[in-house]
Amino acid sequence: MLSIVYPLYDPAGKPKRSLSWLVSKSGVLLVVGLIQALVLDVAMVMLLGLEVEAPLQFFGFSWLVSITFLLIVQLLVTTLGNPGRFVAIVLLILQLTTSAGTFPLELIPSALQPFNAWLPMTYTVSGYKEILSADGWQYLQQAIIYLAFVSTACFFLLWDISASPGRKISADDVRSVMHKQLKIVYSG
Repeated sequence: MLSIVYPLYDPAGKPKRSLSWLVSKSGVLLVVGLIQALVLDVAMVMLLGLEVEAPLQFFGFSWLVSITFLLIVQLLVTTLGNPGRFVAIVLLILQLTTSAGTFPLELIPSALQPFNAWLPMTYTVSGYKEILSADGWQYLQQAIIYLAFVSTACFFLLWDISASPGRKISADDVRSVMHKQLKIVYSG
């Protein structure tokens, strides 16, 4: 919805640098993500009576999830325009089907099961399960790393695209950023 009301690509004025454009656009999304996570978490705890052992981790994880999905949508809409909105909806449906949040992974058609390990909602569901069960932090750490990686990759892809106005994203762009990000994750 936000991508329809708020222009994710067009600047309000002529930006001096691509980074300032990206920070201004993404900054709005960070604030929207914060408000979105806060409203949702308060509603789940206060209205639905959800018991959370670690409220700060719950809220922080919700904010990370919100930022991740907002940056994915920003990347898709910025690079593809209206077809990006359609791709975002298809991605949402695919994630809802394959994240094992609604149905166990074994009940999902075998052709869709490989998507489970690649889509961010899988890690979102695992992270929330860990926070709510207070059973350990192994999956939560994995979820945080993966979601931070996806957010960072989307941000750097957006930065690269914003440096070249009118340029569309290519598969080589995605591979290049992913390769750089993997080097950072595995070297540190």
